[in-house]
Amino acid sequence: MISFIIPCFNVQETIEETVVSITRETDLFCEIILVNDGSSDATLEVLQKISFGHSNVKVVNKTNGGVSSARNLGLHFATQEYVCFLDGDDTMDNSFFEKVTSYLYQNRDIIMYGFDKENKDLSKRSYKVYYSKNYILDYLLGKMYIHISSLLLKRSMLLRNHVVFDEDIYYSEDREFIVKCLRCSTSLAIVPNILFHYKFRSTSAMNVAKFTMKRMTSIVAMERVLNMFASNSLEAKAALLQLQLTII
Repeated sequence: MISFIIPCFNVQETIEETVVSITRETDLFCEIILVNDGSSDATLEVLQKISFGHSNVKVVNKTNGGVSSARNLGLHFATQEYVCFLDGDDTMDNSFFEKVTSYLYQNRDIIMYGFDKENKDLSKRSYKVYYSKNYILDYLLGKMYIHISSLLLKRSMLLRNHVVFDEDIYYSEDREFIVKCLRCSTSLAIVPNILFHYKFRSTSAMNVAKFTMKRMTSIVAMERVLNMFASNSLEAKAALLQLQLTII
């Protein structure tokens, strides 16, 4: 019922733990799509070892093109009703399948759940989700935290609305994608549990302070979001401007 799409770039040390966290015993059928994005370490060999003997684990190899291109390629190979995007060093909670199973049969476009973030100093902060009259505005204003991996997305919704990651955007691509999904969704379910564990990555593009032209692509993404949703909201416009300044 779920296709887990995992872009993999130089994650030879962590990817096995990620895969193990979603292969625990469950009655649900899940497929795991591991997209090697031109890794320069032994990631591809590790992925092939993981997939050996598991018909539901697919390894896709490609030249390096960035996380968005890897996710889009994984989506192309996905076959299940829902998709979930993970990174190669994050994990799902032990209770994930137990908590989401009943929601999978409700035919919702989006299933949303909470997550926690492990910081550089190993401290953790939890982010729960809640019912809202305007998820998009709450998300843009920072009243609700949503992570790309704290969502199960109906694959038919993505295909029907041509929702993909923009491969020319290197910052804020997740934010724009999430907003697109919320905009296209006609039904949403909230799971009031922490089901995804996100780890701080010093090598993440968002945690690298150096200014680059690629960082400027965040402005393009935020302007598109602004045009979609905030034309009549000064509050949302101010929030988006602050996001741009923070990213840059």
